[in-house]
Order: sequence, then C-alpha cells, then structure tokens
Amino acid sequence: MSTARARRSKKRRAQSAARRTREQAAAKAAATPISPGRRKAGERVYRFSDDFIRRATIILLVSIPVLLVVGFLVSFISWTIVDQAGEDAENAIGPAIGAWIMVASVLLPLAIAAALGGEALVRGGFAVGLTLVTGIGIFAISPVFDQAWLQPWGIGLTVFGALLFFIIGAIRKVPMWLGYGVPASPKLVELSTGTLPGESSPGVLDDDRPGGRR
Repeated sequence: MSTARARRSKKRRAQSAARRTREQAAAKAAATPISPGRRKAGERVYRFSDDFIRRATIILLVSIPVLLVVGFLVSFISWTIVDQAGEDAENAIGPAIGAWIMVASVLLPLAIAAALGGEALVRGGFAVGLTLVTGIGIFAISPVFDQAWLQPWGIGLTVFGALLFFIIGAIRKVPMWLGYGVPASPKLVELSTGTLPGESSPGVLDDDRPGGRR
C-alpha cells in the first residue's frame, strides 16, 4: 500500500515539475522580444502563443456551424412568415439576411484565420492573409456576377497571397509543408523544418531539450 502511495506521489511530483518547466519556458518565450524578420535561434516560432493559437482555432471552428444554423433558422423562419403572409418572396429581406449569414459563416472565420495566420508570422502580416482570402472570395463569387474578368483576378490574388505566405514563412524560418492530393489523405512535402542551427526543434535550443547540454 505504501509502495503504491509512493509511486503516486512520485508521479505527481514529476507532473508538477513538468508543469513548472512548461510555465517557465512559456514565460521566458513571452518575455523574449520578437525579431522583425528572421527569428533568432531559441526564439519562439510564432508571434502568438500556442495557447492563443489553440483557443482562436477552437473559437473559429465552432463559429462556422453556429453561424450556419443561425443563418438557416433566419431563412427558414423568414420564408415561413413570407409564405403565410402571401408576400412576394423576392422582395423579402429576411431570407436574404439568412443567406448572407450562412455565407459569412464560412468567409468570416476564413478571413479571420488568414489574417491571424499572417500576423502570427510578421507584424502587418494580416494584409497577406486578407489578400489570399479576397482572391478566394472573388473566384468563388465570379459565376454569380457573370463577369469574365473576376475569375482571373481571383486566381491571381489567390496565387499572390499564397506566395507571400511562403515568402514571409521562409524569412521567419517556420516549419512549412506543401500538401496535395485528396483532402482525406493528403500527401505532404516538407519545404522547411523550421529548425535553425543550435536548435533541436523549431524554437527549442539544444541546451533546453530534455537531457540536453547544460
């Protein structure tokens, strides 16, 4: 019995020590100034903390189905009211509002994610993300407006925004992959490990890794 308690106590101490180590590393990274261009060895990879990136990702992913449901309900209720009142559906604003909410449920989180992604690499990088999303949006809506010039502009902005992402990622020296194939099982080509000389992994100095030099 005492042996089991000793093992549990040892495990708790190890977990507590690991937690303190993580907290100290996070505090050290947060206090380290961010280089404006190429990061220094041991400097955190992204301008935002892992915790912020994780929370922002969860919020954006949750917002998509929530806004879709809200948009659908607005459209459904509006169509029901219009139908019962015998009004002209084409002039009804409710269904249009619902449709725009459903469109925004995809485009808005995508725009925010792209802006945050660019800003995580470099100050002012949100413009790169918005360029990419604008190109995707123009390409997507080009069939609706039946304007031939919109499609090539959308493709051009999308390619330009993607290239800018790769450029600032290469300058910042972050891990980068190129994916292709089917979404369910994409094939990834590693373009950069993001590891600088003197690092055991991106943002981690050789001396900071478990069992590293002291």
